[in-house]
Amino acid sequence: VVDDEENIRKLIRKYAEYEGYRVSEAENGLQAVEMARKNDYDIILLDPPYGGALLRHALETIAQFDILTEAGIILCEKAPEDEIAPLPAGYICQREYKYGQIMLCKIVREGEEA
Repeated sequence: VVDDEENIRKLIRKYAEYEGYRVSEAENGLQAVEMARKNDYDIILLDPPYGGALLRHALETIAQFDILTEAGIILCEKAPEDEIAPLPAGYICQREYKYGQIMLCKIVREGEEA
């Protein structure tokens, strides 16, 4: 969980651990990148500031460090007008979900049916 607000991190941690997940926390992107150098993740939740460029940069960093496990998924929030294509090599947007004015994208490794 990467968020600068400690209460948000605690809330997400509480619910994720209740569901049986192990949770890593970072209060900013730099800490998250440092953690990414040492770990692999099954689920990555991205809630970047709106704008396709920042989201693309986060996805490129995830691909660069190769931190998503083979069957892992990335869920990211974006505005409908945000363009995140092209995705880093080896990743595809498997599905988009619309809720209100926001979109959730499910991103997986190419060839995965996650």
